[in-house]
Formats: sequence, structure tokens, C-alpha cells
Amino acid sequence: MSFYSWVNLQYLDEVELDFELLKTELTAYLDEHGIHHDVLKDVEKLLTDHQAMFALYGGMIDGIFHTAARLQPDAAFGLQGRGEELRDVWVREYRAGEIVFSQGPFE
Repeated sequence: MSFYSWVNLQYLDEVELDFELLKTELTAYLDEHGIHHDVLKDVEKLLTDHQAMFALYGGMIDGIFHTAARLQPDAAFGLQGRGEELRDVWVREYRAGEIVFSQGPFE
């Protein structure tokens, strides 16, 4: 499992995640899980540029975006992540606040 992760975001319909709407609740999530607030910059970059690098394990990124999906269930989107290790690749799709497709990371 890799610490550094490169993540791509793809929307599955026309509704996009709204960083300003999510920011307060995601900050609370980060606090609850002992994750530094600097991660919010990575979240905002991902939502803006549709790609970003995170200094987090893939499972932590999944937790942040599963929370975002629950907070804004009208946004359907997918994440594709790649860590430092060859087999550390994963994909998640979120619809109606839930994970509807999940693969990886592979061991």
C-alpha cells in the first residue's frame, strides 16, 4: 500500500461536487480521523482540475470522497487512484451517496 496517491476524477452525469458546500463537513471528517487540513487543498485541486496528488493512503481518500458523496448525493462520480507501488491501483464509483463500484487496491 502506497502513501502517495495520484487520483483522477470523472463525473458520471452533469452534477459536480461543490467544494464550498462540502468544506465544513469534510473538515470535521478530517478532524475525526486525525488527517491534516492541508488535504482540503488536494480535495479542492481534484474538484477543480479533475486530477491531484494526495499524501494519503487510498483508503483514506476513499473515506473522504465517500463522505462527500453522502453529503452531495445528487453528484455521481468516479475516482481512479494510483499509488507508488505497481499494483496499488483502485477505482471507486459513487451514486446517490453510496459506492456502486469498487476495485482494488490489489495486493
